[in-house]
Amino acid sequence: MLKSKFFAVMAVLTIGALGAAVAFQCLEMKEYNLFNTLQQRFFPSK
Repeated sequence: MLKSKFFAVMAVLTIGALGAAVAFQCLEMKEYNLFNTLQQRFFPSK
């Protein structure tokens, strides 16, 4: 029982860390010029 709880906690922490890394990368991409160029090319705001 103790090992299964430990495994569950480690799985949740790992998924949380991966989710945070993905969110951080998405925030970084918002400031990236290539992303902005592609966004303007495929989704023009005008």
